[in-house]
Amino acid sequence: MSPDPSPPLYISRSPSPAYSPFPKSTEQTVQRSSAAGPSRVTPTNYFIKRDDGITLLLSGQMDEAQRPSTGPGALLEGQVILERTDRENIGGVELKIEGLLESLPLPGAYSVVTVVAISDLLYHFSNDSDSCCPNSLPFSHRFPSIFSYEDVVYPLPPTCHILFSYPQLFVKCTYHITATVLMRHPMAPFFRKEHRVSVDLDYRPQPTPPDPMLENPSLVLTVKSCPEEWIQLPMTSTETTVGPNNLACDLFAPASRVFRVSDSIPFHLQVSGPAALIGEMFRRRRHAFTHPPRSAEELPVRVYLLRRVIMRVGDKNARRSIVLGEGTLRSLPPVFREGASSGTEALSWEGEVRCAEDFTVGSFEAGLVTVKDSLAAEISPPPGSALHRAFAEYPVRLIENGW
Repeated sequence: MSPDPSPPLYISRSPSPAYSPFPKSTEQTVQRSSAAGPSRVTPTNYFIKRDDGITLLLSGQMDEAQRPSTGPGALLEGQVILERTDRENIGGVELKIEGLLESLPLPGAYSVVTVVAISDLLYHFSNDSDSCCPNSLPFSHRFPSIFSYEDVVYPLPPTCHILFSYPQLFVKCTYHITATVLMRHPMAPFFRKEHRVSVDLDYRPQPTPPDPMLENPSLVLTVKSCPEEWIQLPMTSTETTVGPNNLACDLFAPASRVFRVSDSIPFHLQVSGPAALIGEMFRRRRHAFTHPPRSAEELPVRVYLLRRVIMRVGDKNARRSIVLGEGTLRSLPPVFREGASSGTEALSWEGEVRCAEDFTVGSFEAGLVTVKDSLAAEISPPPGSALHRAFAEYPVRLIENGW
């Protein structure tokens, strides 16, 4: 007798449990995944620039934009419209899309690299044709996403203008599109005159969105349920001499190293050690334990976003540092630690840090220029103290909101 090929019968002895996206009164939401960052809205408007009898029209732009924007691999299309009555004297119409990366890390050490160079001859006069130049010339180009520098391929850097505290030193990346009309003289073919209109482009990369952060960014509330979401960074002394610095200083930061420039990055800071050394570190600022300081100088602890700009100068590098934003710290009540001796103290702060509003450009590497960012924390003892300054730096990648 051949076996029955049909599957056995299954009988449900209990109904399926009820599932709900909302927690009960005895439950809490630990983490919620959602779309990171603002949703992409497809632009449908036009950007129009008129000058010298030429209109440059770019389609697919946002409404009321100050300047047109584009991204890697985006289609840059539009028209060159000629508002002239002498179009029969036009010898040629050329469209150029250019990108320049410039740096001045030291006085007299200017460098420039062309990162985009696209040229398109939209019209050329021919003696074999009696027709004049059309009044509208369409164009369409796919914007590049990479460039080559010293035989190494890099992603296109974003539009940026980074200034340093030293006067006149900078890093700048600019993109522009230019339409040039070459006029010919019917009686003097070697006499030519140019008319042009140029528009700056705002190039923004479209980076991979970062992982969503914890809904509750407090280390105290999440370290046990989601320990993998945090990383502990011991702060080390910046002094080379031996001193009585037996304080343990730790910075806790999100394990994810990728954040948007608009994100508020949570952190937790802890200082522990002998009560006498704690008192030495904070002797002039004891009121900071119980209520917020009136100014940042009243606290010996500081958390901030640090940007390092590395610029190529010949076969060497010049480095400049910029503070992107200062963190806000809130003092936490002391926590009883089992096994701790009676002569020790532990102080903790939590807070957030984000870029100031005028910083909108993320980290990038472009050969001639490299921009690196990090979450930094430092503890500075009061003047005259024998204690050492402690410092920690956590490399992060800041990305833009996209175009």
